[in-house]
Amino acid sequence: MARDSAFATLDEAQNRIAELRSTGAVAPGPVRLLQQGWILLDTAKFTEAGQAFEAADREARRIEDDFRRATKGVKDAEEGLASLRRSGATPEQAEQALRDAKQSLAEGEYDQAIAFASDARKALGKRQEIRERLARSIEETKRSLDELRAAGMDYANDVEEMVLRAEREFENGDFVTSSEDLKIANLLIGPRPGTRSAAKPRSAPAGNP
Repeated sequence: MARDSAFATLDEAQNRIAELRSTGAVAPGPVRLLQQGWILLDTAKFTEAGQAFEAADREARRIEDDFRRATKGVKDAEEGLASLRRSGATPEQAEQALRDAKQSLAEGEYDQAIAFASDARKALGKRQEIRERLARSIEETKRSLDELRAAGMDYANDVEEMVLRAEREFENGDFVTSSEDLKIANLLIGPRPGTRSAAKPRSAPAGNP
């Protein structure tokens, strides 16, 4: 009975490890346990062999789950990074985390790959938040510029020059310089037409983290 059970467990473990390898996952732990089971099997220690094969099967299932999560995490981070690149942004922190995640994935360090992929997604989220906040600030400043032109203010051209520079830098992903130029534009705007006192300049969002 113990012998038959050991061989049945061996078949299950071997099949699972074969499937795992077919996905490209690295599975040295299950293979090592499988080899230990074979040694026990050769010495007719069927109960112990069955336990080793069961352990190999459990480890293969764990790696299968970690590999799936790591692969998905890297893919999601890649897609997020590609989206930001298309918008002109190149977040170095996210790119480095993604490179580390890919390397860990290739080396079979799936826990590390999951952690690095998570870091990449967090960096992407922060970068996207900064981008959206700066985009809103640019639009607000452009509306103020329209008000200046409507009021016939002669310094509107100077403001427009700074806004255009801020927009170009924004499209190139240089959020720090874009933010600084936007601050200058708002300082140039100064008091709004028809007001008695100087309006408080709009504050542009902070640049790159």
